[in-house]
Amino acid sequence: MKRIREMTADTEAYRQEIRRLVETNPKAKQIYTEKKAELAAARQLREDDVCRLR
Repeated sequence: MKRIREMTADTEAYRQEIRRLVETNPKAKQIYTEKKAELAAARQLREDDVCRLR
């Protein structure tokens, strides 16, 4: 099993690779933007559901 430091380093490397792709590839930037919007919408729906249950 990986240690926390190794997982953190892997995550940072992954984020850097995504940043590089988004900066250099217009299609990657489009996909990243769309997925980011979908994630934000899903989070909002989840927050709305939690508020309704209270």
